[in-house]
Amino acid sequence: TYAAFLPRWHGLDQPRRGVGALRDAIARLEGVALPFSELETRILPARIADYHPRMLDELGAAGELVWVGAGALGTKDGRVILLRRDRALALAPDPQPVVHSSPVHAAVLAHLGRAGASFLVGIESAVAALVPRETLRTSVTTALWDLVWAGAITNDTFAPLRAITVKPGRRVSPHATFGGRWSLVASLGAPPSATQRGLALANSLLERWGVASRAAARADELPGGFSLVGDVFRALEDSGTVRRGYFVESLEGAQFAWPGAIDRLREASRGAAPRVDVVAAVDPACAWGSALPWPELADPTTKPARRVGATAILVDGELAVWLEPRARKVTTGKLPAEQIELALSVGLPRVALTARRREVMIETIDGAAASESPHARGLIAAGAKLDYRGLVVRGAAPGLRPAAPPVAEPSDAPDDADDDDDDESQA
Repeated sequence: TYAAFLPRWHGLDQPRRGVGALRDAIARLEGVALPFSELETRILPARIADYHPRMLDELGAAGELVWVGAGALGTKDGRVILLRRDRALALAPDPQPVVHSSPVHAAVLAHLGRAGASFLVGIESAVAALVPRETLRTSVTTALWDLVWAGAITNDTFAPLRAITVKPGRRVSPHATFGGRWSLVASLGAPPSATQRGLALANSLLERWGVASRAAARADELPGGFSLVGDVFRALEDSGTVRRGYFVESLEGAQFAWPGAIDRLREASRGAAPRVDVVAAVDPACAWGSALPWPELADPTTKPARRVGATAILVDGELAVWLEPRARKVTTGKLPAEQIELALSVGLPRVALTARRREVMIETIDGAAASESPHARGLIAAGAKLDYRGLVVRGAAPGLRPAAPPVAEPSDAPDDADDDDDDESQA
């Protein structure tokens, strides 16, 4: 029931349109580290029907929204935290030390602390005396990204983040790669008090999870753990703002929730028709692998994890289908056959819609060749095509019908993982 509640809590059941919908989505996602590639290609589009990268840029340009790095994921991606500027420092984690710190890193921090927000050319001038001229750009940009992923500096645009997620071979202008102004995260506002920080973190847990718990705090990697906000929740309970109870089985320890969230949690268990939700594995709307442990799957050799590119298909909250990154390997859950068939027929075309070519190639199902799976006949009857490599599912919703022509994608959008380069990083 809780796993069925979370996608609705995040608005995945009824995606809205416009910048207002983006603001509401950010309120749910604020303060948690998410892979940027997934954020722009799957997490935000699942909530905003007309999402376009320029919508995120508009909020950034208006000074409403900032981002903070929270660790690199290989060389092509990294985790970022979206923050509304008025509470940025209350939710931003403390900067981490840079591994293999050098005088260039120190010079960049010193310049930004002294001069404030600066363009790349100004930073290069400040450190020019430390490195040879021919390696100046490389040394500075390497130091900038080291400091970004350590959570020490940020940029006033999202262009640098988009540039690093572009696949090799696609051209990106130098301005897009390192445009905008770089600044210290510490300069985003006045340092918060302990009370302000605790209240901001408590509200962030409630916004994201509906039911705040120790498991939710662990999933969010909350600094200090749930004990950091325990006193805040007890004060909110005393004031009547939240309720304390045992709302979700298996969430150990105290649980706190807004009354409205409790009502919606109860509504989630009274659905008339089965509902299928397609959720990115790293999406906070997926309770499995975060607040709740992964259930057993039909193929015991499959080990689901919150990996970039992986997908969970839920039927009334139950994990019915697990898809590895690139959707080539499909594993079903231990559920009745009709639930599995519903998840495959409705969920797989939705997954295909997010692929660059609007189709996915299913090579194996439950460890066997897809063409030999007991589920193959139903998928082929519904419109999937048999290929020498497996089954080809075209994008459509809600069933396996031919997809509409693909819409034009922004030039800086990352390629879908159709190639066979390096494996996706762990989130």
